[in-house]
Amino acid sequence: MNALKRYSVLRRFICLFLLLFVSFNTAQNSFGVVEEGHCDDINELVGYGVIGETSFQYGNNSEINSNTITYSGNTPTPDGNCETIDFDFPPIDPEIFPETGSTDLKPPNNPVAAGKYGTIEFEAKGKNDTVTFSGGDYYIKELIAKKGATVQLAPGDYFIEKISFENKSEITIVPSGQVNLYIKESLQGGNQSKFNSLGDTGDFIVFLYDSASFQIGNADQGSSNADFNGIIYSPGASSSIQFGNNTNITGAILSAGSVEVGNNTEFDYATDVQSEILDALGCEVIAGPDHIRIEHTGSGLTCQRSDVALRACADADCTSETTYSVTLSMTPASSNSLTWIGGDIYTFTGNRTIQLRQTVFGPVTLGLTNANPAPTNGYRCYNSGVEGDCGIDFYDSGFLVSVPDLTSCQSSELPSIQAVRKGEVGEDAEACVADGGFTGQLKTVGFWFDYLQPDTGSEVPRLNGTALETATPGTDVELRFNDKARSTFALTYDDAGQLQLNARYQGSGEEVGLIMIGNDSFVVAPHSLRVQATSDGATPLDNTTSSGTSHWPAGKDFALEVAGVCSDGTVTTNFAADTKLSAVAPFAPVSGVLGTLSDGLLVAADYSSGVAQDSSVFYSEVGTVTVSALATDYLDSGIDVIGSSVPVGRFTPHHFAVSLTTPQFAAGCATGSFSYLGQPFDYAVAPVVTVFAQNKQNVTTVNYSGDWWKITSGAAGSLTGKLYSAAAGTVEISNVSLGDPAVSVLGGGIGLLTFDVGDGLFFERSDPQAPFDAEISLAINVLDSDGIAYTANPVHFGEATAGNGMAFDAGKEMRWGRLIINNAFGSELLALDMPMRAEYFDGTAFIPNNGDTCTSLPLTQLILNNGSTEVAGNISVVVGSGSDTTSVSLSNPFSGGDANLRFSPPGADGFVDVTANLSLLNWLRYDWDGDGNHDDNPLGRATFGLYKGRPGLIYLRETYR
Repeated sequence: MNALKRYSVLRRFICLFLLLFVSFNTAQNSFGVVEEGHCDDINELVGYGVIGETSFQYGNNSEINSNTITYSGNTPTPDGNCETIDFDFPPIDPEIFPETGSTDLKPPNNPVAAGKYGTIEFEAKGKNDTVTFSGGDYYIKELIAKKGATVQLAPGDYFIEKISFENKSEITIVPSGQVNLYIKESLQGGNQSKFNSLGDTGDFIVFLYDSASFQIGNADQGSSNADFNGIIYSPGASSSIQFGNNTNITGAILSAGSVEVGNNTEFDYATDVQSEILDALGCEVIAGPDHIRIEHTGSGLTCQRSDVALRACADADCTSETTYSVTLSMTPASSNSLTWIGGDIYTFTGNRTIQLRQTVFGPVTLGLTNANPAPTNGYRCYNSGVEGDCGIDFYDSGFLVSVPDLTSCQSSELPSIQAVRKGEVGEDAEACVADGGFTGQLKTVGFWFDYLQPDTGSEVPRLNGTALETATPGTDVELRFNDKARSTFALTYDDAGQLQLNARYQGSGEEVGLIMIGNDSFVVAPHSLRVQATSDGATPLDNTTSSGTSHWPAGKDFALEVAGVCSDGTVTTNFAADTKLSAVAPFAPVSGVLGTLSDGLLVAADYSSGVAQDSSVFYSEVGTVTVSALATDYLDSGIDVIGSSVPVGRFTPHHFAVSLTTPQFAAGCATGSFSYLGQPFDYAVAPVVTVFAQNKQNVTTVNYSGDWWKITSGAAGSLTGKLYSAAAGTVEISNVSLGDPAVSVLGGGIGLLTFDVGDGLFFERSDPQAPFDAEISLAINVLDSDGIAYTANPVHFGEATAGNGMAFDAGKEMRWGRLIINNAFGSELLALDMPMRAEYFDGTAFIPNNGDTCTSLPLTQLILNNGSTEVAGNISVVVGSGSDTTSVSLSNPFSGGDANLRFSPPGADGFVDVTANLSLLNWLRYDWDGDGNHDDNPLGRATFGLYKGRPGLIYLRETYR
């Protein structure tokens, strides 16, 4: 097999192996199978088979695929030249080396079963003496094999901290299957060691943990004569791998650390290696390209290199190129008169331009051989963009046409043409020199052009203002050549793409028979990219302010249109290129953060007539943003075509998410675990809604703040549907402010809605009713003035059902209450207790509210009237017709529902009418006057000088002395 095929095998093989490490979630312990879906990635990624990323050193006469390794770098290429690459190495699975055992073993007590061991030491008693491992999972501290020992491994995972093999030791794999050998510290192999020398390459993989070393043979001293057939994978930069002289290595060495091989090392990668590895990974050999295109101009000069473009086409029309590596040999092979610059063998991905030097007049027919992977339909030649034969005619004289890359619709006066010939005796025979027949002459030259990429067009270039033809002999243009046989001209093209300008001169008179030709390809790039955003392909998203229309939810798909344009806005209909879209400054709010633009890539195939549409992009943040479009290295010209939109927006949240506190009401009488109907109660713990402004992907939009925050409360606010409801009774909210809840913006897309009941909620109080539990719910629709809403509106605190209402700090019971004052009479010489107590209706009758230790009635709310004078309860009142007075005292608050109202002894007969002014305790008024309205204050009379006799007495007489 030739070196090219082996190298291609190697590159695919390495990709397979590396991506194997990405599949850490596979249910299998072995590295032999990858998860479904990885084969496309494996076949696309092309790597190198021998890598010492930290350093790669090789001895004399070392070869890779029969090519001598030369120069410096960290990996040898198939032709032997070393290159330097930077590679990412996935970690070993498991990343941490597992614990080994402590039980030592000295075979032969074969076979060695799976398990944990300390040191296993095997000393051969005769030639080819063998110790056998039965397979499975092994955890070994150290494995020692003496001279001439054979270690036979069955398939399994072998975790071994340290391995020491003396000379002529050998590892074999029986039965066939994958052996994964994990080394924590070192693997040391002696001279003439053999590792899986007769097995399948894919069956033997050595994993080196960071700082581990691998050494076979005596470095560059003496002859190691070792054989290694397998794969070494070492992702640690501190690891080292070393092979001695005269070593044959079949397989791959992939190391982020150092690799050193001695003299006469042969790296070998055969096609069967690829098949074995692909089979182990459950993947198939990659299919080759549809065909290889060889693109040339059909003519060249013997004094100048000619460009030849290679394209690995993925389809018959070459609308796309392969994404994996192709290796091939160009024909005819290099000779004394023909040279492929850089060698006859080329490896490339997608496309590559190479150069050919032909020093002898005459035709050259291009071709290729040994393409790997092999194209399905061979190769096809294109002459100046048109499919044709593969011949290039080389001339000793002609034109050097030089056209720099241009900008669409803009005239350039830099293009030039020079008449040259091959150097003669005494001149540089390999250089082009000015043709004296053109110096200082006025000549008529025919110009025409070819469309290359794309291969058609509606515009034509203009040379010195004249439209050019598309075929030979072209448009005649008169040019004045200077003393170096050179002339310049102006060139304009009102479109984009790659073209080829051709020049031809046919002599007459004394120049009859003289034909000079030349050409140059060039790229014409648009002046810029026009970027426009719409919500639906028609309605612009161009609102630059924080309010008004138009607006669009963050994270929701919108449409972007990108077009290549001239400086005056004319669309360049031939433009098509992979274009990256991204969010850039300026953006708003300026104090916020720049969000991300998703799906930010257009491919060339998305363009039609110079315009591409993408209706599946979204912006992650609130505010406005500028969208940038970038087509890098347009048609491999090195030109970046860029453009940006006007500010796009405005973007709002897509929805709100919420987090709720657990509120509590404060009972009207906490110690009694009840409240009176009509009695206001407040929050002990207020309800608070934490609002998170989010995009469609449920990520908080941190820019929703300041002027961009649109949630407001109040009569004209955005919040709607605020409702207190109860399972029983009617909640009255007349004390609640219209501005409730209070809205506070925390920043970062987060705000608080804090509820406050002002002077308190209360239950409406009509006719007496039995006690019930207050099961109260609070609901509100969270939305802003743009209509952005919480997805599950309304937000609920509690439910107006039994047991599900908002909590109270000390009982939910609601009681229909009243304050009653009973008449009292007694001696004018003794203190007089007057019954005044709180009662509640139990559903049948009013009973004392013994649990009321909360009601307070100031003395000032008592009205005392002796029939002629009325005073407040905190003032003494005259009893009778004299000057004797009595004063009032009571418990404040009540005790067990009783006010403990008491009059001091007045010393005189008389009465005092007592009225309790319940203007501060409306929930204790009652319909004492029977008019159907529970709006009356209680009243009673305290009479002094009268006694109540015992119920069993008819007459009692007291005698005074």
